[in-house]
Amino acid sequence: MILTKNRPFDISATQVVKGVAICLLLFYHLFSQEQVNRVNLVPMWTYGGFNLTLIFAHFSNVCIYIFAMLTGYGIAATYKGEYAPFVFKRLVKLYSLFFAIFVLAQMIGPIFGKNLTLYGSPYVFIIDAFGLADLFQSDTFNSTWWYMSFAIVIVFIAPLFIELCQFCKNGFVALLLALALVLTFHIQYEALIFSTLFGIIINRQQWLKKIQEISFSLIPWRNFLLKFLLLLVILMASADCLLRYNRETFSVIASAILSFTLITFIFLYISPIPGIQKLLFVLGKHSGNIFLLHTFIHVSFFNNFIYSFHYPLLIFFILLLLSLLSSVVIEFIKAKTRYNKLTQYIYQKI
Repeated sequence: MILTKNRPFDISATQVVKGVAICLLLFYHLFSQEQVNRVNLVPMWTYGGFNLTLIFAHFSNVCIYIFAMLTGYGIAATYKGEYAPFVFKRLVKLYSLFFAIFVLAQMIGPIFGKNLTLYGSPYVFIIDAFGLADLFQSDTFNSTWWYMSFAIVIVFIAPLFIELCQFCKNGFVALLLALALVLTFHIQYEALIFSTLFGIIINRQQWLKKIQEISFSLIPWRNFLLKFLLLLVILMASADCLLRYNRETFSVIASAILSFTLITFIFLYISPIPGIQKLLFVLGKHSGNIFLLHTFIHVSFFNNFIYSFHYPLLIFFILLLLSLLSSVVIEFIKAKTRYNKLTQYIYQKI
């Protein structure tokens, strides 16, 4: 199945990669150094004096850059040159995802001791309701919602970069210019913005298609193996560099290289596997909801319950299952209340 002919990196393939990314996100939030120090109950995987759980959790942070890169890829695939309508439609899709979870969180929060008093003022509430808390450095109902601020910024920036790519006629030149701009002016979310712009270049230059077409051998299984090993070496090298060195410029570039390599690896060697592909596709389809709600489950509402399962893998699967079930319930509510029809109507009217 893996040795079949070339496949397009379409919406289905993107959802599979998102499925992997959301799993990495959950593992990172469960077992990052800060979280483990707080609960101090989980037996870590260790080998030769190395804490493998913490190392893998640190590596899992690459998921944020994968999401950013896929966003850039998707925007490049759908942008047709009409800036204002595109931005408005993109914002409608983004807020249709966020508003439902925001409203439900405000309704359920008081049951678990989380209510509107944490905002302090209506102004702070409105800022958070529009996903701008991180941009304005104000209080938020859920720490994971910081990503909304970045996502909103990207909606405005990405189409402009696409225009820049067309003006430069060269993807590498545009990418180097973007790197220079984000580093020179210390733009907020600089590493994520660079990864997003990198995703645009991947789409415009058709890098994933070209990588599939590379042939090291006329014998299919040898070609498969050599590509696999090469990607594995690049993946391990970039991950090792990112873990060892955290200098600003190097970190921005290494994060993008690591994300692209991992996306390519998943696309070529994981997404063709039938059973796994279907599971990851479902997770990818619900990844937006899971991203925005999982922190409620493992931090705000059921912290002790989640970590009571003691073992890292079991804890991870419990959180993944609860997050997925919560997302399914939210989508059911949205369907029954005609929320989806309303947002679709607004989208079509733009």
